[in-house]
Amino acid sequence: MLYIGFSLVLTEQKAALVRCQDIHLITKGNQDNQFVNQQDITNLINRHKLNIIGYPIEQVNDLELENLLKQQQNIKNAEVYKDLKGNLFCKIEQREPIIRIIQKDNFSYYIDQDGLLMPWSKAYTPHIPVVTGITSIKRIKQKVKTKQSVQKDTTLNRLFLLAKSLYKRPFWYSACNQISINHHNDISLWTKLGVKEIVLGTDNDFNDDFKTLDVFYKDVLPQKGWNRFRKINLKYKGQIVCSEN
Repeated sequence: MLYIGFSLVLTEQKAALVRCQDIHLITKGNQDNQFVNQQDITNLINRHKLNIIGYPIEQVNDLELENLLKQQQNIKNAEVYKDLKGNLFCKIEQREPIIRIIQKDNFSYYIDQDGLLMPWSKAYTPHIPVVTGITSIKRIKQKVKTKQSVQKDTTLNRLFLLAKSLYKRPFWYSACNQISINHHNDISLWTKLGVKEIVLGTDNDFNDDFKTLDVFYKDVLPQKGWNRFRKINLKYKGQIVCSEN
C-alpha cells in the first residue's frame, strides 16, 4: 500500500512538471471531408485565449476545449483528452453533407446525413450533387446557423429524402451532377450519362423511381442506344416517357 501511494505521488509530481507541447487532430468518419484542420483548432484556441501550449498538462482544461469543438458548425461530435507526455488529442467527427443547395439569391448551404442544415464552407468543397432553382427560404440563414432540421420545410425535406435515396445508390449518386427544381416543384436529375435529364415522380418515396431507372438502364438503353434519349420522365405512375435527341 505504501509503495502504491508513493508511486501515485511521484506520478502526480511528474505530471505537474510536464507541459503541453503538441495538439493532435484525429478525424473520425469520412476521411474525404476536410472541413476542419489543425489550423482551425489552433485558431479556435487562440480566439478563446485558452491556456494550452506551454502550460502544465494537468492544468489544461480539456473539457472546455471539447465543448467549444462541439459548438462548431462543421463538427458532429468531439472528444478531447491528454497524456502524461504533454500531448493533447482532439478526436472529432465531422458532419457529412450529402447535398448542396444554391438558392436563386446565390445563398448556399448543405443538408447533412442527419437532415440538418449546414453552412457552406470556403475552405473545402465536397463532390456532391448541387440543387438549383430554389427561391429564398424565410430565415434560412438563421436556420443554417443553428443547425435546424429540414423536416418543417416541405421542399427541403423532399430534397433530403431524395439525397438519402441517391446516397444509398453509389452509381446514381456519382452520376448526378445537378438537381433542379422548377416552379411546379418538379425535380430533375442532370447526369453525366447519355440521358442528360431525368424527371422524377411527385411522391417523396423515390425508391420506385430508382427501381424503374435501374431496369431502364440495364434492359432498354443497351438495345435502344445510350445516346438515343435526352430526357426520361417518371412523373406518371407506371410510365416512362422518353424524349429523343
